Amino acid sequence: MFTSYGTNEVMEQAVSSLALDRALPEPLNRQLYRQIKAAIVSGTMPAHLRLPATRQLADMLDVGRNTVVAAYEQLTMEGYLITRKGGGTRVAPAADQFLPGDVGLETVDMSGQDNAVRLSRAGEALTRVQRRDEEQVLPMQPCMPDPRLFPSDLWARCLRRAGRQITGRRGGYEYYQGLPRLKSAIMRHLVEFRGLRAGDDQLLVLSSAQAALDLVARMLVDPGDEAWIEEPGYHGMRASLFGVGARIVPVPVDEEGVSIKRQAGDPRLIYVTPSHQYPTGVFMGLERRTELLNRAAQTGAFIIEDDYDSEFHYRGRPIASLQGLDQNGSVIYMGTFAKTMLPALRVAYLVVPRGLVEAFSRALRNTGQVPSLYIQDALADFIEDGHYRAHVRQMRQIYEQRRDVMAKLLLDTCGAYLNIVVPDGGMQLVAWLRDQTMDDVSLAMQFRALGFDGVPLSPSYTTAPRRQGLLLGFASSPEQEIQRASRALLKLLQERASTEYAAIG
Repeated sequence: MFTSYGTNEVMEQAVSSLALDRALPEPLNRQLYRQIKAAIVSGTMPAHLRLPATRQLADMLDVGRNTVVAAYEQLTMEGYLITRKGGGTRVAPAADQFLPGDVGLETVDMSGQDNAVRLSRAGEALTRVQRRDEEQVLPMQPCMPDPRLFPSDLWARCLRRAGRQITGRRGGYEYYQGLPRLKSAIMRHLVEFRGLRAGDDQLLVLSSAQAALDLVARMLVDPGDEAWIEEPGYHGMRASLFGVGARIVPVPVDEEGVSIKRQAGDPRLIYVTPSHQYPTGVFMGLERRTELLNRAAQTGAFIIEDDYDSEFHYRGRPIASLQGLDQNGSVIYMGTFAKTMLPALRVAYLVVPRGLVEAFSRALRNTGQVPSLYIQDALADFIEDGHYRAHVRQMRQIYEQRRDVMAKLLLDTCGAYLNIVVPDGGMQLVAWLRDQTMDDVSLAMQFRALGFDGVPLSPSYTTAPRRQGLLLGFASSPEQEIQRASRALLKLLQERASTEYAAIG
């Protein structure tokens, strides 16, 4: 029995359903976080409901206060709870937008060439988006892990084992949707760490994130169909949509992520990066997520959730996925090992609604966008043996240190010229130019000529005004390289500022 502590009947009933099991391998704070989240989504804990204070709930559950604090903090960060001084902790108002249902971890059943060369219309469309050549990896390159820290010896051991195991199989024409043991290993990870609700059969293994985007676009979008993308947004999605003749509609991103409340239209496909928006780095809160899911349910649109680097989250646990909230089979979840391990692996995956599994599986067989079975088998071993989790944990610590170093150095050296946005996660940060008349494209070219990388942000916009700034990667660069890059960038900014001042004079 619980002591009421002056709480109302609804709160007492909701809290009485919480049950923590010390025999489970899952930490108590994670159990509490998951159960409160499920209660909010199911309506057991309705919007505006005041929860017990951390010490009171700790006494009720017979756990340490830090267990409750950790669960509350994660739920607050994800937008499920709000905490106000003097007002206690309450369920966020956005919770009243949830449809009835539950959020568990169980499987959910859901239905410059010669003129003589002539390209197809689709081929011409695919060339419209110019993407960077990255033959040379330079310091400060965004979205790039540090290959020098990759556990090559462990990986080589997994590859040797895979070579022995694969030889005795049917030659390699099987498993076009992905090696079963790899699919199981990935799905276990996604369920535990990203809150997905799906079965192994819903996961498809592909050769890259771009191949995944291409497959989704070809399967779901006809020429002329409306497709919404974030503004600013990812060039790769734009390229895939051009390739199928979609009518691309940019949707503005603000400090809370993409905003669709006032967006008119009837999209067939919506592309978002909700956990860490690319390129701005902002997080989409609970209210925006429920708006997006409700719009998709009303219009029959599909949502691509690109979860490209959410493993690297430096405050609390990684933000739970949009797919885990979806109760209508609207979300197609996409992930990749290019950021957590190496781009050279060429392994990505899609988790599709159950109603799309058969069609996407057949299409993947016919397009052949699958990585080598040797790589898949080695990766399955790498995950199952615990190497992947250990590697991600180590990289998270190192990248967080590098983020802090870069943010401080840029603020100290270039703060007069740049507005630095320090992200809670990811592998890069945004540096907006304070002088928006300065051209970020030419600045990035000069920076690259000095041996450093920085992606200009203005080309990420399709409409005006295009904000000027640089996307700077910290994951792949140790402190010495960040120091040299910061000094070089300061010199460029000073030269440009003095030149422009002289021109005005």
